[in-house]
This record gives sequence, C-alpha cells and structure tokens, in this order.
Amino acid sequence: SIEDHLQVDTTFNCITSLVLVGDKCDIAIHGNSGTDVTIKYDYHLKAKGLFSRNKDGHCKLSYEINNSVLTLHVKRSNQSYSGISTLSETSTIDMNIPEGIDVRMDSDLGDIAADGLKGSNIKLQSSLGDITAQNCSGNFDLNTALGDISLNDVQGKITSNTDMGDITGENITITEACTLTTSLGDIDVQLTNSLSECRLDLSTSLGNVKVDRPELTEKSHDRLKIGTGKLK
Repeated sequence: SIEDHLQVDTTFNCITSLVLVGDKCDIAIHGNSGTDVTIKYDYHLKAKGLFSRNKDGHCKLSYEINNSVLTLHVKRSNQSYSGISTLSETSTIDMNIPEGIDVRMDSDLGDIAADGLKGSNIKLQSSLGDITAQNCSGNFDLNTALGDISLNDVQGKITSNTDMGDITGENITITEACTLTTSLGDIDVQLTNSLSECRLDLSTSLGNVKVDRPELTEKSHDRLKIGTGKLK
C-alpha cells in the first residue's frame, strides 16, 4: 500500500490579483476584511492492493508573484496503476482573500465555491465540476463544461455559462448586464431588479422559457423579449 500527503499553509501580502490553475482540485474562496491572502492546500492519496506505479507520482503546488499578481499552480504528475483494490485521492485548496482583489480560478476537474467576495473581477472556470457563488458582488464570469452553476445573494454584472448543467439563482441583483446560457439544462434565476429596469431576451433551443413575477407572467416554447430598461 502507499500513502502520499501534501499540506501547505501560507500567507501572502500586497496582492492585487489572484490566479489559480489546477488539473484536479476542489477550490473554496472566501472574502475577508483583512489585508493578506491566506492559502491552505491539502492533497491525500491512499491506495491498497498489489499494484505498480510510476515513481514520478505525487502532487506539486508552486507559485510566482509578478507585479503583485499571485499565480498558483496545482499539478499532479502522471501516474499509472494496476491491480488496485482500493484507491482514494483528494485535492482541495482553501483561500481567504481581502476585498477588491481580482480572482481567476481555472480547474480541469473539481468544484469551485466562492463566498463573500466583494468588489472585484471574478472569473471561475471548471472543465468538469460545479460552480457556486454566495454573498458576492463584482463582475462575474462563470463557466463550466459539465456541471451546475448556483448563485445566491449575488450582485453585479453576470456572465454564466454551462454546456451541460443547470443554472439556478436566488436574490440576484444585476448592476450592468446578465447573460445566462446552458446548452443542455434548466435556468431558474430570481432577480430583485424591477422589470422597468430590465430588457430581457430569453431563448432556448430545447425547452420552455417562463417569466414569473407579481407584475407579469409570460411563457414561451422558444423565446421571450420583455421590457425596455437599460439592464439586459
């Protein structure tokens, strides 16, 4: 049997932008009122049974700082196994960041959760995983190829796209524009903006479109255009 374990707990200061690129990693980002960026990373691999493994296994976490931009890289070396009876592997990173820092998270495989981020450009991308944002404000660019996107108590400019998954949201306030797209899935978002502020253009290739508000209820099999407001 083998067991690999990597833990990192560190702090950075004077950071204005945070970038993470990971090939397999669940990511949690929390906003705070401090001035430092704190990073906690945990990787754990455990295997039992008769097997062979490339010796260049293990996981690596590296970073670089350039003009106050902190870039983190999470990389697992190629590994191969045979004859495994049990195999478990986890890779998680937990970050606390001050208000106003730009954030870009890019994970090939893993969920991304943001909580309490304020007044920044927030770009979250996962090739395979769910994305959640709660109690956040800023400019959002959220993308996943396969996974759901969930928004709760979010305010700002929102672009949200999933190729295969649902988009849900509660207590969403749009300040500039909002684009929600799914190729295969449902969209159910509750906006706090009045319809007089908005200009809605809603469409679906396969499914129904519905607006359900106290002042208006409309439904269509393909497309709805409603309102003349400045927000769209």
